[in-house]
Amino acid sequence: MEVIKQDDEVHSLLHSITSVIKNSNFESDKSNKDHIKYILNQLDEKKNTPTPLKINKKCSIIAEEFRSNANEYLKSNLNLDIVLEELTKSIANAPPGSVEISKSYGDRSAVLFDARLISDCLLDLNQALTTGYPENLKIHLYLRQAMCHQILNPDNSKLIEKCIKKVQELLKLMDSKEQEIILEKLTNIKSIDRSKFYKWNADKHLPKLQNENKIIPGLSDAIELKYSDEFGRHMIAKRNIKPGEVLMLQKPYAKIVNTQMRYKYCWNCAEQVWASIPCNCCTDVIYCSEICRKNGNNNYHEYECPIINDMINLKMNEGSFVSLRLTILAYNEAGKSLETLMHHLDKIDAEKDPLMKGCTNNILEPKKYSSVYGLITHSNNLIPSKCEFVIDSIIIGYLLATRTNIIGKNLPKNLKDLKNNKLFIFLINLIEKNMEISNYNSFSIEGNTPYQKFRMILPCASFFNHSCHQKIIRRLHGEYMTSFSLYPIEQGDQIFDNYGIYYDQLSKDERQSELLSLYNFICTCEACTYDWPMCPLETNDLYKNFKNFTKMTLRIAEIYHEYLIAKKIVNSYGRKYNCVPDLSNIICELVKIVDKFCHRFRKNSIEVVNAIFILDGLLTLTENRYFDLCNF
Repeated sequence: MEVIKQDDEVHSLLHSITSVIKNSNFESDKSNKDHIKYILNQLDEKKNTPTPLKINKKCSIIAEEFRSNANEYLKSNLNLDIVLEELTKSIANAPPGSVEISKSYGDRSAVLFDARLISDCLLDLNQALTTGYPENLKIHLYLRQAMCHQILNPDNSKLIEKCIKKVQELLKLMDSKEQEIILEKLTNIKSIDRSKFYKWNADKHLPKLQNENKIIPGLSDAIELKYSDEFGRHMIAKRNIKPGEVLMLQKPYAKIVNTQMRYKYCWNCAEQVWASIPCNCCTDVIYCSEICRKNGNNNYHEYECPIINDMINLKMNEGSFVSLRLTILAYNEAGKSLETLMHHLDKIDAEKDPLMKGCTNNILEPKKYSSVYGLITHSNNLIPSKCEFVIDSIIIGYLLATRTNIIGKNLPKNLKDLKNNKLFIFLINLIEKNMEISNYNSFSIEGNTPYQKFRMILPCASFFNHSCHQKIIRRLHGEYMTSFSLYPIEQGDQIFDNYGIYYDQLSKDERQSELLSLYNFICTCEACTYDWPMCPLETNDLYKNFKNFTKMTLRIAEIYHEYLIAKKIVNSYGRKYNCVPDLSNIICELVKIVDKFCHRFRKNSIEVVNAIFILDGLLTLTENRYFDLCNF
């Protein structure tokens, strides 16, 4: 077996770039492009030219090791999520069409059956049976197939009988003890436990956008994009907005799975997947279907495929993978021409009106790279926090240039010649620009693991400025990012989001320090301006003296109880429940109470805070759900 190792030369390049940056004083009036040229020249003088790296290949031995690990974990009664991930790694590492990949599909189908993911089990069974599964073992697959159809399609006797016939034909290959076990299962097949795991259908709960914005598709027409020197581009309410209104329903421009989660989520659509199929070339990504594999490869993965394994081994941060995706999407959008892309971006850079930067025919098109490119990046100087961006950009640019045809065919494999190639310099500069865009403008989807599930780039969402007192919430419903108002927002007021730093969790000084460090601004929201305490304020009884206050307070308690019941149902979705209660009526009822309270009490009063907490919870119940099988 050939051990595939990362070439030492890339580590040499990494250390050399770091050394150049540490030992250089970069002029503040120079552009990033000038800084990159300078670094490449210094590397050339030091004769640090990397040789092409070896590409990580599919390997039957490694695939078999992962499969063996999975079987050991299963014997040790470790949770099914760990077992499934090991089998998925085995499938990703196995050569296409090999016996090893068919065995891993077969083993995974057994685990999926035990987890009651019956439809997924059938998908893996089909993969195993069509990829060279050993003939003498196929009887177990056909038996499992018959049981799956009995659970899903008990009335389709022809389909079930077809599988049973296959089992009976192969019985002669088994010894008498095995025959006895299989025949007993066939005899009892009609009384099989028909319980199954129900998957979450986010599209079923997709909220509706009443009237779409003509300037920013996917946003409500209640919102207007404005510009000022103080706030930059920001969102203003064109009319009075009620609590609970849908303000955004838009697909992200790009959605990139966190590399730590790459064996659990489809690399193309980022949906949780159990019966996945691998990339046919690299060992690092999986897909939920043949359609996603084809779309992923056509849209970007053909350029990612040869280099992401090295990026992972170099422990590049997740922003580097977002940047790579943005760069490839932009390149493809420009007709796979860096020259065309360069001219297009020059026009965006030349735009004098900051409000229109990145717009196409005065519309902020969510599917256009120009809308992404026009986002703020805060700095043009090579400050310490940006050094990692530059290092990763040069390495990614080099790998793209020497492993793909993104610049052209038959390129020299050394920096001495590449550093004089204007397209190579442009490519590195664009990658670095996209890293900054990702750093300041990407949205992460968290989970119940130490890792983010994936990151998204959604240009219009970046124009909602931060307030430590959150006015809206963002949630993911299916493929769409949605946004709801939590508070009543008056016409002409700015609409604020929150960047993960809340007044009720950190003191004002802590918040200001965090925001300055992460986003380079001093917050002037009302919570900071008036230095709100972290705990909700008690309200004077005088303000509670209005009609129906007691009745409203009691109703809030009842709604909270209904919310807790619904939450329990949603949290048990999959095994125990397969539907979500309709909460639209109580949401409408609560919205009226919130509106009344917000106009009567202070926004950080205990009455308002409690009501908003429940409204947030109700609006969140139907967002995307991600399941761990170990919890069921």
